[in-house]
Amino acid sequence: RPTAGLSKEWLGENLWPNSDGDKQAQNLRKATSDARLALLDPESILGNPSRLWLNTQEITTDIQEFRTLTDAGLSEADPEASLRTALDLYMGSLLPGIDEPWVLSHRKEMEERFGQAVGRLIELLLKTDRVNDALLVGRHAVTAAPLREDIHISLMSAYASAGLRSEAIRQFEELETLLAEEWGEQPSPGAQRVINDLDQGIQQFSKRTPTRSGGAILSGSPFYVARECDDQVLSALSEGENTILIHGARQVGKTSLVARVVQQQRAKGSTIVVSDFQVLTKSQIENTESFYKGLVGGFATQLGKVDQLQDSWSEWLGPNMNLENAARSVLESTPGSITWVMDEVDRIFDREYTDDFFGLIRSWHNRTALEPDGPFSRLSIVIAYATEAHLFIKDINQSPFNIGQKVAVRDFTSSEISELASRYEVRLSPEQSRQLNLLTNGHPYLTRRVLDLMVNEGESLDQICENSPEPEGPFGDHLRRLGEVVKLDPDTCQEVVRILQGKKCEDQRTVSRLISGGLLIQSQGEVKFRVPAYQTYLARLLA
Repeated sequence: RPTAGLSKEWLGENLWPNSDGDKQAQNLRKATSDARLALLDPESILGNPSRLWLNTQEITTDIQEFRTLTDAGLSEADPEASLRTALDLYMGSLLPGIDEPWVLSHRKEMEERFGQAVGRLIELLLKTDRVNDALLVGRHAVTAAPLREDIHISLMSAYASAGLRSEAIRQFEELETLLAEEWGEQPSPGAQRVINDLDQGIQQFSKRTPTRSGGAILSGSPFYVARECDDQVLSALSEGENTILIHGARQVGKTSLVARVVQQQRAKGSTIVVSDFQVLTKSQIENTESFYKGLVGGFATQLGKVDQLQDSWSEWLGPNMNLENAARSVLESTPGSITWVMDEVDRIFDREYTDDFFGLIRSWHNRTALEPDGPFSRLSIVIAYATEAHLFIKDINQSPFNIGQKVAVRDFTSSEISELASRYEVRLSPEQSRQLNLLTNGHPYLTRRVLDLMVNEGESLDQICENSPEPEGPFGDHLRRLGEVVKLDPDTCQEVVRILQGKKCEDQRTVSRLISGGLLIQSQGEVKFRVPAYQTYLARLLA
């Protein structure tokens, strides 16, 4: 619309301030023509003698979409979908490096909208007891906008709701450092108030019985059952191992174990950095440079060293050398030991840069012996993943997956199930214990789900067993997700049908993926479904 467009005179003065009026008009005509060619549509930019405007019938912009989504998310009765989509669009400050007044006003507006959207979404998630989702949103948002105090406050509130007192304090200290270095200021009374209210929040958390079975279980929770893998990891840490690989099927408890590693390392005085690959957007993992920059940017931000990355990326150097130089620079200026936790790393196993990236991680491990007094000698790396690495890594000897301490996280044993039931104050007869073992086969998530239903919903074990394979039953959401994954890929679907029919497996690579993904297990040379309900549900679904 002409009334919503921009004055040609204003555009000329702001885009070419050092040119005279005629030259500005000439530059604007050429720029408009070039933009129409780039957009492949001569009607994309419309105008009259005095103004220019976008043809919104033909062209949409991410900024306008972001405005629409944040408006909807802050006003709708059910705003979660709009807020999540809006946050995925935000990739950091608008037009970084351009500090013209006309840019600054729009940049400030986008940052303000982003901060409000983050706060609103975290508030919604905490109200529905989805603490882990709130933490993921907050961590990603802090990386995207590290100087927004309101986002730090929202994340601190999420940590407090999760009972993570030390994490909330660490976040406050990170905010304190960033504000002091950037503007010489202290956190506001609002941030201090969150810290002052921590103990009350922790007390409320400690009294709460879990109402949601998914997500990580805090190591300090009465519902956390330590397993053999816990002893292996803690033993490796005490012996000074600087590369730990934690692997296991989906929903087996890897993230809970990683949380315990973080707690243990922090207690020893190590500075913690967490890179959760699950929260990276598709565009961030799409190519080598965007992934590397995003990864080291998050690393530097959590250590309060983001200013050291300015102009540190050279087009003359390859991605690996750039990442190493940036990491070295940050490590050299950070005292003491540092533990870098990389969770859900199998998300990048199928990328073109996979071998190069993990080869670099292995070189850092080897650097400890080559440079015992160098900065990488103070770096410990914890990698958590689900898929078997050898299925994707072409040269396993050039990756970290055959060095360090490798720890497998497995399903609950029968004694661990009994221990968890006692934590829920559920008394099981010997027959009921056998019944629960057969029902879940030790699957940690489903075992917790059963006990949650018995304690919080009053359902009997017999009822749960009877309805377990039903799409609307106690495992319904879990089963439907598995079914969608199986049907998504023809090769996977074909192999599952073959197993359902009792035939011999033909595609071992697919079978290995299904084992890593938690659908199948291999016992005494035989491949079978991890949980009996999987077989019944999939047989009906794929009939």
